[in-house]
Amino acid sequence: MQDSINPERWKETLATNLPGEKAQLLMAPEFRGAFTHEKNPDRAAILVLMYPSNGYISLAFIKRNEYPGPHSSR
Repeated sequence: MQDSINPERWKETLATNLPGEKAQLLMAPEFRGAFTHEKNPDRAAILVLMYPSNGYISLAFIKRNEYPGPHSSR
């Protein structure tokens, strides 16, 4: 299991091309429809908290509140 939390392996994996918009479309709710851009989108970033737990990599997630808006968990 120690290889699964090897930082060098994660660095190599994260240095490859990431799926970006293709992955986001797979996870987006159906009502969102297609993505269209009027101009070049701004670059952005996220923070993913990964930590070792019992020989595995674990992730921390936050559940969004439900409300009538674009960032709702609905």
